[in-house]
Amino acid sequence: MKTRDRILQGSLELFNTQGERAVTTNHLAAHLSISPGNLYYHFDNKKAIIRELYDAHQQQMMALLKIPEGRPFTITDKAEMMEKLVQELWSHQFLYRDLEHMLVEDPELASQHRLSFKIYLDYALKIHQALADAGLQETTEAQRRDLSYNAWIIVTNWITFIRCNVLPDTEQTLSPALIKRGVYQVLIIEQAFMTPAAVKEMSLLAQTYYTDIDALLLRDPTTTDSLICA
Repeated sequence: MKTRDRILQGSLELFNTQGERAVTTNHLAAHLSISPGNLYYHFDNKKAIIRELYDAHQQQMMALLKIPEGRPFTITDKAEMMEKLVQELWSHQFLYRDLEHMLVEDPELASQHRLSFKIYLDYALKIHQALADAGLQETTEAQRRDLSYNAWIIVTNWITFIRCNVLPDTEQTLSPALIKRGVYQVLIIEQAFMTPAAVKEMSLLAQTYYTDIDALLLRDPTTTDSLICA
């Protein structure tokens, strides 16, 4: 594997496990057993590494949102799309752990993020239109836009919500199941707009992403350790 690719892969591993703020370029170099100078030969700074990881992640996310051509969109298509989406969110969880901080620190990344939203919105609107065209969803243009906004807001803020409200500091790692619950929140909102013929199938799909978090949310805050929202 080329050194540049090793840096990206190693950075992704450390950012995901330790959080982007806790990892310096010296940490990265030591983790990869290369000199800091070798790292700087490939990337000017940590921000450049984050931007490249972000760009690759967003390209993959947008590729997952493409609807099949030449046939009606189905709930099965939606299910496959959601499953791959969860895998991608899991593999790049650090981007959603401290997103606001990274955007404030790097105006170039912030511009990338705003552009990503515009591209995402176009794909999301097409997905909802495809569901409507297939007779699976009953929505107005305004409702399709609102559902698309809701999905973006939930997906990009879900990991922060979990870390700030669910995980005690004695359990500092996320799990795929907890990320899947974020997808459930999206689907359960969309379910209300499905046609009668599609409601049951959509409900079954949503339930595959359900994980009970109430026990964690309702624990006595006076008897638990501080949360890891940092």
